[in-house]
Amino acid sequence: MTFAGRCAIIMLMIGKIDSQEIDFVAQSTSGELAYYQVAWTANDPITFAREMAPLNQVRDNYPKFLITADSFESDNEGVRRLPVTSFLLES
Repeated sequence: MTFAGRCAIIMLMIGKIDSQEIDFVAQSTSGELAYYQVAWTANDPITFAREMAPLNQVRDNYPKFLITADSFESDNEGVRRLPVTSFLLES
């Protein structure tokens, strides 16, 4: 998984914010967190908004990712959108 400095993950959780869910919250051995949403595609504006909503509610400065099968990368409001192939090759 992608962390600054490639730390080992010691805990993997599901995050809940009100009625919304973050698919994965990873914690490194140094206590750093990273948030991951996973969707087949986020090209549809409704799907994109649904996947981004819980990540946008997180108010810390840890990395946030939206992983999809889409073929492009972007950065939206501090959330890094990655194709699954890029994510796997970085990890």
